[in-house]
Amino acid sequence: MANHTSLDTEVLIESMGRFRPCVLPSGVMRELLSRGPDIAPALIQHLTGALAPAESGLEPHATEAFFCFHLLGVDCQSPGRELSYLEFIEKLLRSDEDTIERCTGEVTQPFLRALIASRADPDDLASFCNWVDSLVQDDRVIPFGKFQAVDSLFNLLGDGLLEDAEAVRWVRKWLDDRKEIKQDEFSAIIVANLTDVGGKDFKELASECFERAQIDQGFIDIGSLEDMSDDRQVDRLRERAEADVAARQLLLDPVSFLKAWEAFSWTAETLDPQAATYDPIRKPLGWRDTKPEAKEIDRWLAAIDGSSYEVYPRAAIEASYRCFEGAIEQLKDRVRRGIERAQQGESFSSNGPYLAALML
Repeated sequence: MANHTSLDTEVLIESMGRFRPCVLPSGVMRELLSRGPDIAPALIQHLTGALAPAESGLEPHATEAFFCFHLLGVDCQSPGRELSYLEFIEKLLRSDEDTIERCTGEVTQPFLRALIASRADPDDLASFCNWVDSLVQDDRVIPFGKFQAVDSLFNLLGDGLLEDAEAVRWVRKWLDDRKEIKQDEFSAIIVANLTDVGGKDFKELASECFERAQIDQGFIDIGSLEDMSDDRQVDRLRERAEADVAARQLLLDPVSFLKAWEAFSWTAETLDPQAATYDPIRKPLGWRDTKPEAKEIDRWLAAIDGSSYEVYPRAAIEASYRCFEGAIEQLKDRVRRGIERAQQGESFSSNGPYLAALML
């Protein structure tokens, strides 16, 4: 690669998708962050392109799109770019759940909520609430996306920026608008959140939803209201506010956060994926709650064995990396068998030995 200082932002963005799975491209991310808010348009352009309908879908752009999303905080305080951010968030929340998860990460929802809340102007919260309302009313936004938008109001409530009465008014509007829908998933998600916040007004509103069978009790049962306090849970809101502070830190330092996520086992400080060396990420003891069973490892390895030029077992490779220590010998065996068959001139279509060698 060229001298680091001369690399185009677009080149760096594309390079993030060329590191091997479960590797955090720390060096590239830090280089991009060091360039400041000017990288934001390129990040949004790439993300928007990744979400655009195409025969190939998100797959060719999934890895770099994930990292682009977590770099968006570089511009979270810069004025004048609200429109492009809001347009991207709208497109993201109108995507299917799999695309949202691939782009944002299954455990980084606080980052998404913090990113949405960061768009709120403290001096004009009405405009932000109206924008959230437009998402709630949009049938193209899936329930998960609607909830992420609504939940950002609780970020503002926890920060003391939004008055309780105003939050109650908006939540009541959204629940009342859907009162004819029975066992509504979106309503159930909101009410489940209200039980943690508490307060007489919210409790009465939740009770009304149960009375009109608006809530799917398979998601949250009416007995949960007995544990819902008549008083606003100040401690809970304080915890939420503290969590939001941590989430906002993710906007500014995504590399440190992602290092603690179990999906990443190595980090690369170089900007060149072709000449990268990988350093293991030291996880604290007990960071992984459960270990995969032997049959799970066998299933992932079988998917790798069944790979070909047309079939790339992405999920199996990523899962295997998370339990790499338990699969080393099996991977070595596959490489040995592949070499032996090649030396004997046998033909085979599986990319398993090649992929196993790359993983090792």
